Amino acid sequence: MERKLLLEKLNLAKPALASKGSILPVYTHFCFDGVTITSYNDVMAVLVDHECDMNDAIDGARIIGLLEASSAKEVEFKQKDGEVHMKYGRSNSKLPTLPPEDFIFELPDIKSSLMVNIDNALIKGIELCLSTMGIDSTRPSLLGITLSLGKKDCVLYSSDTVSVSRFELDIQSKKERAVILPPDFCKTLVRTVKSLKKDGELFIGEDHVIAIIDSVTLFSKLLEDDSSVNFEEVIDEQWGDVDPRDLVPLPTSIGQAIKASQVLTSGVYGWEVRLEIVKNKLHMDTETHKGDTHAVIPLKADHPDVVASIDTTMLEKALAVCDMFYVTEDTILLSGESDAYLHLISNGSDATPTE
Repeated sequence: MERKLLLEKLNLAKPALASKGSILPVYTHFCFDGVTITSYNDVMAVLVDHECDMNDAIDGARIIGLLEASSAKEVEFKQKDGEVHMKYGRSNSKLPTLPPEDFIFELPDIKSSLMVNIDNALIKGIELCLSTMGIDSTRPSLLGITLSLGKKDCVLYSSDTVSVSRFELDIQSKKERAVILPPDFCKTLVRTVKSLKKDGELFIGEDHVIAIIDSVTLFSKLLEDDSSVNFEEVIDEQWGDVDPRDLVPLPTSIGQAIKASQVLTSGVYGWEVRLEIVKNKLHMDTETHKGDTHAVIPLKADHPDVVASIDTTMLEKALAVCDMFYVTEDTILLSGESDAYLHLISNGSDATPTE
């Protein structure tokens, strides 16, 4: 079989390989069944269509490493006595195998699942929300991306406790339901769609989610959280009385001011930087023991005078995807993607207005 093609298929399945030291060795293996290559780590599985004569489980890291080290066009496999013999170019390799019956994963039926189309908008929304996921394992609702399914629309949410993201999707669901998509599943879904350049379908079951994109099927258990976050309540509280039409264009030169500030603050998370808007001019002041920096940036529209203490690292992350903003003492409100994307960043409370 063609070496490059096999390597492409294995790399598509690679995200669900468990790391070395897994309780079950088979979780670190690819399972070949003649028509599919499958990987499974007890949480997520990836199934890739691939016809071949093998019917065994092979160590994933080793077979990928051997194929990457070769420049041969073709590779041949022969199974014998619990081993697979590989011949590629002038090289020969031998790897131990595990019997396919050791591979305990079985893909659930999708007949009773809720279905959502996987298109560019969904992938874009997931990609944006990935930037604001939390790391606190005691709060699963902040570990992944919440997909809220509604009969009128569907919304994606994520939060790392300092910032919140919301992305509205112009799709409808037959039933109302909210599920938490695990981060590894979301990252693999985005990567797979971009690699294959194909749309697909997302099937949401009772405790799992399945994505089918052309020749690749992704499976993952859903995250569960009895104390899930009411994201709309949080957003409404932070948004306050601000009218969405009050947001003004985000000046592109603010990125340069942030970089200058971070030279002095070393990019540490926190609220070391003072931002003040006076007479439609944005002032960004940084004062540290390493030195001071000051920037003045004109705004292109009217914005009320305000002063806030901001986290430049969080704001910098938003610059690539947001083009409108509004600052209050407590929050920076940002939007982008034709208003489908809303991003909120909490400010500090130690800023004081200038005289």
